[in-house]
Amino acid sequence: MKDLQEAYKLLQEHCGIKAGDSAKVLRAFKSDELGCYADCSEVKIKFIGKTFEVVSVFDRFIRLRTKTHGVSTDFPFFVLEKVEDALIHGVTMAEVNKEFGHEVTIIEGCGDC
Repeated sequence: MKDLQEAYKLLQEHCGIKAGDSAKVLRAFKSDELGCYADCSEVKIKFIGKTFEVVSVFDRFIRLRTKTHGVSTDFPFFVLEKVEDALIHGVTMAEVNKEFGHEVTIIEGCGDC
């Protein structure tokens, strides 16, 4: 089981979903499926097809929050589809990268930047 959890962590790190992004729940999942640390309840099944804000990315699950009610719940990365990049000062990173013609990094809180 430990190897499966480590594999999950590695794959999640490369899934491209990060805090602040919007993600859509695509399907139900089995509790602890593929090493995730989340369970699939009747409530979570109602979230299928809906888009949420990514609040946090932990080692074995991704925490989503509804924009209207502020309720947080956990899902594995493999049932999520990234819908939109996180907004930085009202702009998505995809828009910033397109403007500069290459991938850039924005450092938050840099004072007089």
